[in-house]
Amino acid sequence: MKKSVLRNVTAVIAKVAEVFSIIFAVLGGLGVLAFSLGSGLIREAFGITEHTNPEEYARLHGNISMFVTDGHGNIAFGGACVATMIVLITCILSAVIAGNVYKIFKKSNTESPFTDDIIKRIKTIGICAIASPVLQVIITFIGRMTTGALISFDGVLSKIFLGLVVLCLSQYFAYGAEIEKDVDGLL
Repeated sequence: MKKSVLRNVTAVIAKVAEVFSIIFAVLGGLGVLAFSLGSGLIREAFGITEHTNPEEYARLHGNISMFVTDGHGNIAFGGACVATMIVLITCILSAVIAGNVYKIFKKSNTESPFTDDIIKRIKTIGICAIASPVLQVIITFIGRMTTGALISFDGVLSKIFLGLVVLCLSQYFAYGAEIEKDVDGLL
């Protein structure tokens, strides 16, 4: 195939997204460790008790983004650990998606997009796009049952539908690969 500036730019953006996803996955892993093993240190460092009111803390300190609340409005460190696990899994799956997008666009600069390798990568993107919100729901449910934390993530259904669309596209690419093989066989 002929080289394309758009494909090259998209490949660079995908590579940058992959690198940032890996960095955030590492930070998310450290966050899970920090919240699960060192919540006492975090509480002490920020001057927080189990009964610290998040709104009051935000008014005084300006940020409560790392906190998740229980059913009574109190800060729940177990919930923060669960939320951090969700971030970790989302970042890992995002890195897989971005890495596959990068490889697809790099490879499509030199050969047909209707190859088994590219079709496999498109399927992987679709599966990861579906797995991310499904795992978010599962971990949120487990977190709710074990810690009582209220964790909310919006857009789960739209992410699942996006993954389904990508999987549908992979089937069309597979069909295109069959047609390309038939045409090559005729020539």
